[in-house]
Amino acid sequence: QFGDRVLQRLVTLLDAGLPDGGFCARYGGEEFALVLPDHDLEAAVRVCEAARDRIDRHPWAELDPGLRVTVSAGVAHSDDQPPEVEQVVGAADVLLYAAKNSGRNAVAFRDLRTGLVRLAG
Repeated sequence: QFGDRVLQRLVTLLDAGLPDGGFCARYGGEEFALVLPDHDLEAAVRVCEAARDRIDRHPWAELDPGLRVTVSAGVAHSDDQPPEVEQVVGAADVLLYAAKNSGRNAVAFRDLRTGLVRLAG
């Protein structure tokens, strides 16, 4: 039940900053997808970085003293209409692991000009 309360609070914080048309979906145990149709990569990175910061600053100790929750995110983008969902999810997953490998609590994306993986913020 405690884990469920943490996940519920997390979803509330993720939803709080979503633009119109965006939505949050639970993708796996502790994994979520933020879907931001009609947003370019730069806007998507801003939304994800704001969510990461909001979750990092949240007073998690209200639920349990010493509890800290952070988010690592991989932001993928496609201009295809309709997008190749499996390709976008695969790219986001690779970037998620880049964020985790950077020390966690980070948002990773691929710079469209250089192709390099970058961290937001």
